[in-house]
Amino acid sequence: MPTHTLAFGIGIWELGIVLVIVLLIFGAGKLPGVGAALGKSLSAFKKNAALGEEEEKKALEETKTADAKPIDTSETKSTPTD
Repeated sequence: MPTHTLAFGIGIWELGIVLVIVLLIFGAGKLPGVGAALGKSLSAFKKNAALGEEEEKKALEETKTADAKPIDTSETKSTPTD
């Protein structure tokens, strides 16, 4: 009998057991609300993760352009002191 595994190595039987336990804990009435809250949380997480990646790329580009610019030492001449 072939076994099918889903994400994280969870099989179909394990997923079914987890769903039954969740149904018993939250009840059928609250299950849609829990699912909606979970969906909103995942959506917000993905959005913030994308923003973080975007900011990281901008910072990396700024670092690359700052490294590429020549340093002007004419303004910061130091005079030797005795």
